[in-house]
Order: sequence, then C-alpha cells, then structure tokens
Amino acid sequence: MPRMKRLLPVLLLLVAACQPAVETHYLGYAEGEWLYLSTPQGGYLETLHVERGDHPAKGSIAFTLSGDQNTRGSAQRDALQAQLHAAESALSSANAQLKRQQELERDNFASPARTDELLAAQKQAAAQVKVLREQLANKSVQIPATGEVTEIYYRPGEWVPPGQPVLSLLPDNRRRIRFYVPEAELAKVHNGQAIEASCDGCGTPIAANINFIASQAEYTPPVIFSKDERNKMVFRIEAATSTEDASRLRPGLPMDIRLK
Repeated sequence: MPRMKRLLPVLLLLVAACQPAVETHYLGYAEGEWLYLSTPQGGYLETLHVERGDHPAKGSIAFTLSGDQNTRGSAQRDALQAQLHAAESALSSANAQLKRQQELERDNFASPARTDELLAAQKQAAAQVKVLREQLANKSVQIPATGEVTEIYYRPGEWVPPGQPVLSLLPDNRRRIRFYVPEAELAKVHNGQAIEASCDGCGTPIAANINFIASQAEYTPPVIFSKDERNKMVFRIEAATSTEDASRLRPGLPMDIRLK
C-alpha cells in the first residue's frame, strides 16, 4: 500500500500528460475596406475598362471621362484654369522670395528660421500647382491597388458629378480577419502572433498574423452575438493574411479562429 501511495502522483501526471490539449477558439469574421474611385471634376463617362468582379492590376486604367464639351464642363475647366494661373503666380513669387532669402542667409543678413518658413510656403505652392495641373491634364483614373471591383455606379455615356465614385474597389491588402477575445483571455494574444482561421467553404485554414489589439473593451458585437457570448466584455483583434490568401476573405464571412 505505501508503494501504491508513492506511485499515485506519478500515475496522475502520466494520465494528465496523455489528455489532449484543449484548444481555444474565437468567433470572428472577414472584413474589408473599400476604395471609391472618383475625380474632383465632373464629365461624361467615356470609357470603362473594368467590370464588377474583375481583379485588375495596380496602375491599370479604370475609367476615363470625356473632354468638357458642354457648358457646365467648360465652366468647370475655366475655373480650374484660373486657379492654376493663380497658383503658378503664387509659386513664382514664392520661388523669388526663397531665392532672395537664401542669398541673404549666405551673407549672414537673414535668419535660418525665416528661410524655413519660405521653403515650406514654396513647397505648398508647388504641390497646389501639381494638383491643379493633374486635374486639367488627366481625366483617366488608375487602379491604386490590386484588388476586386465590387460595384459599378456609372456606365459610359452617363454624366458623373464631381467627386462621385464611378466604381468601388476592395484591395487585397485591405482585407483582414477580425475576431473578439474575452477580457480574461487577453493575455493569450500579442502583436505578430500567428493564427489560423477556418470557415464554411474555405477549404484549408487561412494563416494570418495579429497586427492590431484594441486598447479598450467593448460588448460582444451583434454580428457574433449568441446566447453563450452575450454580455461579455471583449477586445477587438485584427489579423492580416498573405497576399495569396487575401482574396479568399469575403467580407462578412463568419470565421472560427484558433491561436497558434
């Protein structure tokens, strides 16, 4: 009997070691941030180079507005041209003042602080000129990032008001996994930590790395609200996937997350 008492703790340890580790799973979903492509000036949509569901490459042409062949468009162009002339005059004046200031500073007749002020003003004037020239010279809009075209709002021949988006784009690098960790389990997660996310129809699990942990707690959001999860204080966690896996993340798709 004494021998059995001595062996009992060892047996309990062996039994515990043989038990499978309990994995903690968290509820989450895929999320995306859309880009809405537009131009600061209006015009008729002349050509549309993409369709909904397309996955165009970065730098390709998305659409082109026609030249201003109507009264409203001509007035807009005249106004932009007047703004450009004023901006170019301001830039010329800023260049002259900066040059004179730099000459005085070399001769120790001016303070460096004043030179810095004039240099900042010159850069601002140059940036304004650049923006106005681009607005006048280019009415073709490029795809800013590789992604999926999700909606088309105008078709060729339609008038596009200034600032109104012609299409929406969901970039691959703006898709992510969002999930929620209970307050008591927050110590289990950290930035850079690897996770695996699975979902119905995803096939193999999607690998990702945590890149955001909320600083404040919140109640369980409605999208994952359930009887078991209600009234829990949770922290929002976000994770980014590789470029190859990003297209598998469909915004709103429920996901099951496992920490690694």
